[in-house]
Amino acid sequence: MLSTVNSHITFRQSFTMGDMVSMGGTYLNGEVVEEQFRPLKNLSTIRAGSTQLLFVIVDPKLLDVA
Repeated sequence: MLSTVNSHITFRQSFTMGDMVSMGGTYLNGEVVEEQFRPLKNLSTIRAGSTQLLFVIVDPKLLDVA
């Protein structure tokens, strides 16, 4: 189960993520996230609670949105 306040993903000059002091913890590529701004790279795996996600960066110029 995933809470609405488990973790955050932020973009400024690059993507970062952090844990919001969640009960189940947040994991990035199998390692616990304890800091608020951890670098997030393409194809990273994120686990929050029992939910696992694959983070994929897509270049919008490559999408066909006709």
